[in-house]
Amino acid sequence: VDGKFAVVNIDANNIYVSYFANDTKFYTIRGGHGGYMSLGDGYADGSGLLLTKTDAPKDNKGLWIFDGDATNGYKVYNYSTGLSKVLGMSGSETNARAFMVNPDTVTAATIILFDGTIKFDGTDGRIKLKGSDNNYWNKRGNYLALWNSTAAAGNDTGSKFYLTEADRTLYPDEYIHEISDIAGIASYSPKNPNTLWYRTSAEASGVSYPWMEYALPLGNGELGCMVFGGASDLKTAPAIPAIRWMILFFLNDYFRHRKLRQRTQNRKTALPDTDILINRLIHNKKILSKLKLFFFLK
Repeated sequence: VDGKFAVVNIDANNIYVSYFANDTKFYTIRGGHGGYMSLGDGYADGSGLLLTKTDAPKDNKGLWIFDGDATNGYKVYNYSTGLSKVLGMSGSETNARAFMVNPDTVTAATIILFDGTIKFDGTDGRIKLKGSDNNYWNKRGNYLALWNSTAAAGNDTGSKFYLTEADRTLYPDEYIHEISDIAGIASYSPKNPNTLWYRTSAEASGVSYPWMEYALPLGNGELGCMVFGGASDLKTAPAIPAIRWMILFFLNDYFRHRKLRQRTQNRKTALPDTDILINRLIHNKKILSKLKLFFFLK
């Protein structure tokens, strides 16, 4: 759709596609005590949204959209669920809870419109139930709840909420943790003995030339790359220098191999490919030494 982007959300029974204008603004929401609002693990539980985790969200579950205006109130959507779910609040005071609800089936007991002194510039604002005098969002215990008091509009820390605009392109569908972030990684060992397992990226390995010594080659014989690793900043380098030198040194031998294969197939006495490749490597061991020297000097 021109001028819009799609958000796809899949649940057990349905696929929802929501369209947002390209200029839609996304925000992180941080409470006055430092806890962020998110639908990610550790930021919510079965009872509602928590305000205990002070680590800034790293995926789209931590981005929020405020749809509406100061006069008519705002509906609050999460980037990860699009328009299929809207933020709702039910209950009162300490027992109030915030959670995502289906906007088509929401009941009168759940409030989905909010107003107040909502600030979109990163400074502290106050958010309350639309139409109420003083029923403000507030951190009560570990949860996002309500405090129906004029004091909430004052300097109460638990009623402060900071909305900071964020670049949605920097928040993926799922955050892939750095290896060093994973508990127990130092002692972990894959069960499959054939697994290639590295606890650090090639760049962080400390070797003198990671392109040759530590990066992993991937390719199909015609096009390849060298994978350096690093969960948050995956780096790959095209293996073009290697391809050029292989073409230079092995092109003639490749055609000899192809002709040999054609002749043996015509005679119906085809040699196994492994035998042919071994003969090639033996024949070209001097060239291989030169190739290694080239990699080292590059």
